Amino acid sequence: MRMLKMSVTALLLGVFMTGCVDLTIGAPIDADQIKLVREGLTTTDDVQGYFGAPLHKTKTATGEIWVYRYVSDDLSTIQDLMVSFGEDSTVCVVNRDGI
Repeated sequence: MRMLKMSVTALLLGVFMTGCVDLTIGAPIDADQIKLVREGLTTTDDVQGYFGAPLHKTKTATGEIWVYRYVSDDLSTIQDLMVSFGEDSTVCVVNRDGI
């Protein structure tokens, strides 16, 4: 029994001592890059060039929606970018929050 307690204690100490878990999601979204996105002109290739691969893609009846998100490790910064594309693969709508 004593050996079990020591093993559990050692395991917990190891977990708590490492303590640094990176909770970051995505990469910071540059507001200047968003200014380059133009409705009816900017393509899916352009957006991927500006921001990289999206966190999530959703097909719609008329195109696609791409979602980008950045959450800092300490949760002090949360940014969301949603880009909707039409059937012609150009931007229809850009929504942003926290940027």
